[in-house]
Amino acid sequence: MVHPPPYSPPSVAFDTQLADILLDEQLQAPADVSLSAASVGSRSPFEGYSRVLTPEGGILIHYTDLNLSWPLKCIRVALCLAVTTLGGWLIVPADDDFLSAPVLGVLAATALIDWLILRFKIRARHSVEVRPDCMIIDGKDVFFAEDIGENHPQLQDAPGEPNQKNICATVGTRFVKLMTANPSDDNDRTPDILAAHLKEAIEQLWTRREVTFPEVY
Repeated sequence: MVHPPPYSPPSVAFDTQLADILLDEQLQAPADVSLSAASVGSRSPFEGYSRVLTPEGGILIHYTDLNLSWPLKCIRVALCLAVTTLGGWLIVPADDDFLSAPVLGVLAATALIDWLILRFKIRARHSVEVRPDCMIIDGKDVFFAEDIGENHPQLQDAPGEPNQKNICATVGTRFVKLMTANPSDDNDRTPDILAAHLKEAIEQLWTRREVTFPEVY
């Protein structure tokens, strides 16, 4: 009976030339530097927007939007009328020389100030807290989850005002505007981010109240 030769495992010899190549590449590779917004001093893309947990077990969102309320619009109109009246009062003594440099200067200044008053953007800071049993708007208006039910708040355009956006919901039998979410410019996506985070908070706290444990056999 012929016995097979004893088994000897294959041996692998490491190429010294390859080792030198790998060492050179490692020395020439750039250092792995981890950058963060704080280390480079950049501005946060969430400036004016924050989302935190509350001691009551809720989710609190702070945000800013463009103030487009009717009281503010009335104040703007009143200021424009006051500035225009003042400008007219200043040029009354120069009616005989309407195209003089002082009169044209007053007219230009009046038009510029009116334009600035109408175009100046005023932002308002708001808050919404979603708790397991309710929603609190700006720390004062409370809407209970059982009154809203499955009619979760939705982002909608204001009727007749395409630049204005509101978050609305049906509370009980009434359609209610819960909060404003007006973008400050064409690139502002605060309303969309707010609506998405609000939906996520409601799904986490209102639609998952009961924890289902697996059966133990």
